[in-house]
Amino acid sequence: MNYLYIVGLSDLEITETLKTPIKTADKTFITNNPSFIKSLIPNWQIQTLGILEYNFLTCGRPVIFKIGDVLVEEGSHIETVNTLREAHAILTSLWMSRDCSVNCETGFAIGLNHDGMHSNTLNLNYSFADGTNKTLKINQAELESSCKLSASTFKGLKEQNNPKHTALQKTTGRINISTYHLQMARSANDLAIKIATYCSFFESLFSTSNTELAHQLSERIAFFLSRDPRERLEIYKKTKKAYGIRSKAVHGDIISDRDMKEIIETSKHCDELARKIYTKIITSKKIGELFEGPNEQLENCMRDLIFGVKEQL
Repeated sequence: MNYLYIVGLSDLEITETLKTPIKTADKTFITNNPSFIKSLIPNWQIQTLGILEYNFLTCGRPVIFKIGDVLVEEGSHIETVNTLREAHAILTSLWMSRDCSVNCETGFAIGLNHDGMHSNTLNLNYSFADGTNKTLKINQAELESSCKLSASTFKGLKEQNNPKHTALQKTTGRINISTYHLQMARSANDLAIKIATYCSFFESLFSTSNTELAHQLSERIAFFLSRDPRERLEIYKKTKKAYGIRSKAVHGDIISDRDMKEIIETSKHCDELARKIYTKIITSKKIGELFEGPNEQLENCMRDLIFGVKEQL
C-alpha cells in the first residue's frame, strides 16, 4: 500500500518558490511549489481530502512530505505520526537560529494506489517567547541550513519506540527529556507557565541533586554558556528571577506586580538561554555524551567549570 504523507506549515514564508524539494530527514522533504504539491495528490483523492484541506496544502505554503509503502493500513497511522515528528524536528531547527512561532498543522496519509486516507495531529502550538504568533520569512539558503541541521541531528523518537505512559523515564535520556520540556515551553501561551516549563528544561539537563536547585542551576548555566564574569553574573541573576516566577507558578501562588512588569523580558531570557544551551549540546558529540552520561560525571564537570579547573566546554 503506497501512501503520500504530507503536513502543511503555518507562520512560515519562504521568499522564493523552490524549484526542487529540500531534504529534511531520511526520505522526507520540504517544498512550497504549488504545482509540485498538486502533482503529488491524486485528483480522485481530492474529494475525500476535502477542498479546504486541499487548497491549504496547495496554496504555496511550505509542506513537509514523503512517500512510502506499508503492508497494512495501521502502518500508515504510525508513519503519519512519524512524519509529524519529523516536521517538528525542522521547526526546532528553525527555532535554533531565532525565536519563531512556525507550526505544523494536520498530517495526512493519502493513498496513492488505493482509496485509503488517514489524518492525525500532535498537540503542540508554538509561540514566540512573548506569547505571540507571527510569520517568519526566510530565504532558500536559510531554509537549507535549518534542513541540514534537522537531517543530520534530529533522529527523534519514532512512534513505535515511544515510552509507555510518559517519556520522562531514565531510558529516554536527558537530551530527549529536555526536548519534551522545550516543546511544552515553546507551546505555552501563558508566560508564567512558559517560564516554569523552561525551568524544567534547564533542570532536566543540569540538575544532579535537589539541593539549592535555583542557585545550582543558575550558576551551572552561567558557567556553561559564558567565560565573561559580568555576563555570567547577569545570566545567574536573571535565571534566579525566572526560578522565582517558576516557584509561584507551580505552587499555586500569584505573580507579583513587580514580576508582571518584567515577565516578557524574563520569558525572552529563558528562551534565549534555552536556544544557546540546546544548540551547544545538540551540535557537539562530546558535550552530548557528557549530558547523556551518569550524574557524577556531569556534576564533576560542572564543578571543574565553576572552580576554574576547566575554562570551558
